[in-house]
Amino acid sequence: MNSLKIFLLSFVLVFAIGLIALAQEVPQPAEETTGVGGGYSPIITAEEAVNLDEDIQPEDLGVSEPKLLPDNPFYFLKNWARGIQNVLTFNP
Repeated sequence: MNSLKIFLLSFVLVFAIGLIALAQEVPQPAEETTGVGGGYSPIITAEEAVNLDEDIQPEDLGVSEPKLLPDNPFYFLKNWARGIQNVLTFNP
C-alpha cells in the first residue's frame, strides 16, 4: 500500500511539473512576412489553410489517377509485379 502511494504521488508530481513548463511558453508574434532568402511569404488565415489542404489534386503531388485499387480482383497481380521488381532491383 505504501508503494502505491509513492507511485501515485510521483505520477502527480511529474504531470504537475510538465504542465507548469507548458504554461511558461509565450507565443511569438508573426509579424515578418519575408521568407528565407528575403522572399515574400504572405500570412494566410486558418480558413485559407484548410481550403489549401482540402483542394489537393493528384496532379499537385505529381502522381496519376490510381488504376488498380485493393478492391479490384486483379490486385494480386500488382503485388506480384512489385515483388518481381524488388527481386530484379540490384541497386536499391
